[in-house]
Formats: sequence, structure tokens, C-alpha cells
Amino acid sequence: MMRGGMLRPAGSRRQSRLPGWRPAAAIGLAIFLIATGTLAGNAYWSAVTSRSATATAATPATTSSGTNGLAVTYKQGFVPNGSVVSAPLLADTVPITINNTGSTPLNFSVSVSGGNAAVTLQLWKRGSTCDATTAPAAGATTGTLSAPPAMPADAVSATAGTSILLCARTTLTGNFADAAGLTITPTMTFTGRVGDNWSAGSGTAFTQTATYNWFRVKHNFSGKCFDANGASTAVGTTMILYPCKAPDKTDNQSFRFEPVGNQFRIYIGNGSGNGPVIAPTLDTTNAQVQLVAKTTTAGALLNRQLWSVVPHGAAGDFQLVNLQNSRCLTMNSSNDLTVFLITACTTSTSTTDATYRSQHYSFVEIP
Repeated sequence: MMRGGMLRPAGSRRQSRLPGWRPAAAIGLAIFLIATGTLAGNAYWSAVTSRSATATAATPATTSSGTNGLAVTYKQGFVPNGSVVSAPLLADTVPITINNTGSTPLNFSVSVSGGNAAVTLQLWKRGSTCDATTAPAAGATTGTLSAPPAMPADAVSATAGTSILLCARTTLTGNFADAAGLTITPTMTFTGRVGDNWSAGSGTAFTQTATYNWFRVKHNFSGKCFDANGASTAVGTTMILYPCKAPDKTDNQSFRFEPVGNQFRIYIGNGSGNGPVIAPTLDTTNAQVQLVAKTTTAGALLNRQLWSVVPHGAAGDFQLVNLQNSRCLTMNSSNDLTVFLITACTTSTSTTDATYRSQHYSFVEIP
């Protein structure tokens, strides 16, 4: 039907009711595709994979043994032992074992508290022996009990469950007259470390003392003792024979033997470090033995004050031979108050011979 105008083609009315439908649909589809693509991208980059793991902390732990063997009393003087005279006891050597009982390798260091600079400390990796006759191994380190050495380079570290074997030696190197009577109780600690913050230590205390060793000089012939007459310490006091007293380091029957080269200077117990000391008055046979003023000036006076302690004959028997005149301390009597003399030394080794018995002595250390 045609009303007042031209005839319009069929379908033209629908197209006019939805103007721009096709462009709008295309835009919407594009937005949808972009949106879905973006979401898929977000899902991909946000994916997380979980894995499980266990962290275990290493545990440092250590123990040590043997350090307490450094407890020692240093003694200056001779040490009669059977038929020999041992060197003065001025050193102590012991094996030490450091155990890494933890679960991680450790590097070790050593420290000492309460020590003294007069005592040297040496450490070295232990071999088959570790005693007074063992020479320090290559790589040994040296310090003191107040400034200890580093660990030997070949005995620094230990893996878990293993040990470090050391040899340790302390030696009194200071002036003995200054050290006598000194007692110290240092603590030696071995500390194992891993990293900067983890460590474990093991410490042991030990006591060291320096003291003179004092002796009764017992005469073989009479069984009585070397004695200063009247308990005097005055120069010129004669040395006599007298019954042995109860042990006492400060009486007139106690004597200490100071090493001077291969000889000994003999001090009386109730004297002092400045003397007096024992010597013959002359170099002739039957010269009396007295207390004399100590000297350190080389010459005849000094040599008269020095005695060799010579093992001779039966085990435990010794002669006292004067350096200056090569004569022996002699007592031919068993009577109290008899004066000691010097006479030619006997070569007899018969313990029943009167001359042997008159010139032979044993030494009883006073505790």
C-alpha cells in the first residue's frame, strides 16, 4: 500500500529500528575476546608451584681431656733416684685430646686464664710419644701461660666426630728464686668455631707450684744426719753429726741443692736465699766443713761452695765431692757432735768397708 509517497522496499523498517547494530556487535565481540584473553594471561602469570624442604641447624660441641695432667710442682735441685741424680723438675709434658662431638667441622683455638708469663707453653701435633723425652715436632707453637700460642697449623681443625691429638709442654723459665713459693691455677680452654657466631668450648683448670725440694742428708756409717751445730746460721758454724729429727723444711738438718752448672750449692733450711752455704774452710785433707758466706764470684771461694752429687756403689748411695779440691765429705764417727771433714775420696764399692760407709750418704726428701 502506498500512502502519500513512494513505495519502500520490504525489511527497510527493521533496519531503521536498530540503527548501527552491526558495528556495535563487532565492537562488543572484540571487547569480549580481549577480556577473555587478558584473564587467561592473568591466570598463567599468577600460577604458583609449592615444594617442601627441611632445614637442619649444625650443632657445634667439643670436649677435651688430658689438660689436668699439667698439674705439677716445679722443683729446683737434684732428684736422687736409685743410683742416679735426675735433672731438676722444671717441665711437664702431657698428651691432650680435643674431641669434636658436634655435627659440623670446627676450627680450634686455645686460651688460658689465670696463667703466668714465667711458664712457657708449647703445643705440637702428637706423634707416637708424648713425654719428657719427646722433642717438639715440626710446626710446634710457643707462648706462655699468660699469652698462649696459636694452635699448630697441622692441628687446627677437626671434622664432626673426629679428634685432634696434641702434645703440650709447660716449662718454668723464669728466675726460680723469684718463682719459689708461687702457686697458680690457670684454666686452659679449647674453643671450636664454625662461622662467626657458633662456637663451643671445653676448659680445664690445673694447679702449678714452684718450690725448692728439701732433704735430710743421712750418713751411711752412723745412720745419723748432717746438722749445723747449735741450730745456728752464723758464718763459721761447724757442720756436725746428730740424730735425725722429724721432717721440717726450716730446721738446721734441712738442705736444698741449687744447681750451678753440673754442681750444686748447698743451702741450710733455716737460712735464706742469700746463704750461708756449705763449704770446707781449706782445701787440705781433714779441713772442717762449715757455714760460709755465699759468693757468686768465680774463683777458689766459689768452687769450694760447689759440690758434685755422685752415685757410687750401692743404689741410693752418693758421695759429695767438692769442686775445688776433689775431696769428699767425710764422717768417720758415729758420735754426736763430731765435725764433718773433707778427705780423699774412696773408690771402694764394698758397703761393709769403713771408708765407703764414712763417705756415702742417702737423701730423704722432706714433704
